[in-house]
Amino acid sequence: MLKWDNYAIKIEFVQRIVGALPKNPDVIDSWVKSRIKDDDAKAEARTAQLIEEVDAKEEIDKKWVGFKRDSFGIYLEDRNVNAMLREAANTLELFKGKGGYAKKQTFQHGLFISPFRLYFKRPQSAVPFICWNNLPGNGDSILRTALQASPGMGWIDHQDITKAMKGNALLIKGISQEIERAADGEAVSKDVDQEVKIVLDLPHNTATLYLNDIEQFAWVAKIKGGKTYLYDDVLKQPDNSQDRMIHVTTRLGPRDSLKREDYVEVGTQLHWNIRVLIPTSKEHANLSPSMIEDMVSLGQSIGLGGSRSQCFGQFKLISFEHIL
Repeated sequence: MLKWDNYAIKIEFVQRIVGALPKNPDVIDSWVKSRIKDDDAKAEARTAQLIEEVDAKEEIDKKWVGFKRDSFGIYLEDRNVNAMLREAANTLELFKGKGGYAKKQTFQHGLFISPFRLYFKRPQSAVPFICWNNLPGNGDSILRTALQASPGMGWIDHQDITKAMKGNALLIKGISQEIERAADGEAVSKDVDQEVKIVLDLPHNTATLYLNDIEQFAWVAKIKGGKTYLYDDVLKQPDNSQDRMIHVTTRLGPRDSLKREDYVEVGTQLHWNIRVLIPTSKEHANLSPSMIEDMVSLGQSIGLGGSRSQCFGQFKLISFEHIL
């Protein structure tokens, strides 16, 4: 049986965090094609995906960059945290010396960040979303509408909402249709079982949404007047944008250019989990709790998001919990 170390991380930004993804469809198309050169179909699909995720529009300036967003709000991705931790590990020289290569393999193949989408949170500005006591019941339509607009949950319509785990979980089960390509290239429709689960954890003041057992989102959960309420603390839009002069080197030599960046203000939080495989036969391959904490601690200065060389995206560690 596999053994794992699990960590819960909460951070708060002490510098603005700025977006790094182009918001103009033409720029996205050129950017994708420069990276996917031998597969036009794959490049076209990736371009369409990014245009939707960034909400890109033709009328937006080509030098404007921002964040990905969905129906829940704006977010970073697990890969952004993974890249920051990798940079920290290399700076700390964790992959050098005896056992260094083995630790690098553990990092590459046995370290996982969740959830996939890391939403920007403002707990102090949380607004009521729904009363848990009204589920199932009067709150069903509100919950269904919110979930149906969410990634991968368009199949939710009139499915029953049931409670489980002694009232501490909600379940919605259904079937979605996915298109697959047969061996002859013909498109074939396939039914896929789906399950949404929302798990209430009052000791930690959370209600976590899972799609097919994969964490997607979390609300704040609080008791008020004898009832349990879920609160939405996720930022829906960037706080503003800033114009900044940058220096670039082109084929014609050095040039100055103006760049517009969406940003999220100081005091905003991100929460994520780290799951690390414990190698049972190679102790020297283990990434110890102190190593994980050192990586996150150094990450405070490395930062997240765009323009990190200008000190944007730096944060402070609010909590580092090793879950035993």
